[in-house]
Amino acid sequence: MNSSRPLRRFIHNLLILLLLATLILAPRPIAGKLYLLSANRSDVNGQHAWAAIAYTAAAQRLPWTPFLWEKAGDAYLQAKNFAKAEEAYLQARSLQVLSPKGTMHWGDAAFARGETSLALYL
Repeated sequence: MNSSRPLRRFIHNLLILLLLATLILAPRPIAGKLYLLSANRSDVNGQHAWAAIAYTAAAQRLPWTPFLWEKAGDAYLQAKNFAKAEEAYLQARSLQVLSPKGTMHWGDAAFARGETSLALYL
């Protein structure tokens, strides 16, 4: 009976560590998923300014979904916040996930801000 005691203590401690790790790590992706759901709903309802903020928050919390930066840029563009749109497109480009359509939209945002040389380059 005494030989199983260290094993039980080890399993007990391991379960406590796993529980603590879950409590520390889980809130970030859960919040990211909630932001993503909110962003999709807001985008469909035409609330592009809120959708852009929510897509940005989701992208920050879900690093394995870098395409959300382009979606944030698209939403900022539709909300006519061209500076924020350019920032989001730049982030998508730095992560190498900016699509050709996103590059074209980035050019539209640059042109709207009066940055014609950047718009022509893109």
